[in-house]
Amino acid sequence: MGLDKILEKVHSDARAEAARIDAQAKEQVQAMMRAAEEKGRALAAEIAEKAGAQAEEQAKRVITLAGLDARRRGLDAKQRLIKQAFDRAESRLAAIPDEEYCALIRKMLLRTVKTGDEEIIISNRDASRITPSFIAEVNAALAASGRKGNLRLSPTTREMLGGFVLAEGRVESNNTFDVALRLHRDDLEPEVARVLFGEAGGSQG
Repeated sequence: MGLDKILEKVHSDARAEAARIDAQAKEQVQAMMRAAEEKGRALAAEIAEKAGAQAEEQAKRVITLAGLDARRRGLDAKQRLIKQAFDRAESRLAAIPDEEYCALIRKMLLRTVKTGDEEIIISNRDASRITPSFIAEVNAALAASGRKGNLRLSPTTREMLGGFVLAEGRVESNNTFDVALRLHRDDLEPEVARVLFGEAGGSQG
């Protein structure tokens, strides 16, 4: 499975999670709006009774502020739900079986290697599966295709969801899942928001 297919799966998972919590999310936001408006109207009525004619403008302000507070809490709820959808998608991506993961990394390396002399930086959690013998197999595949096969594992690791960084001197090529997800999030988040909240502009509506 190529990275594009993985990202498509993340896309599908995010949409599925969004659909699952859609009714709950809308109900929560609407309940908060209703509660805030009822509180605002109750306060407005109380003010009107106590202050007479002068209370009308103040009552309007109370209702407006209550509505703004409900909107803010609704936006917070939306952000939490969207983050939840992406967190679940990331967890599934991190849980790819070793055999499938290694096949994906092999394919990515063969596609992204430029000189064949690069150093490969991986995450600490990948040290048990992206091994020197695995890199030797990739080098053999590079050589078989007429390219230089002198890739080597870096002695240092980095925090990453998956994938790798190719380094040659000071030049690095980031091929991590983290960056791939971040690049796709701008496209994914508005769609998740549309599924969750029927919006066209992402999580800020």
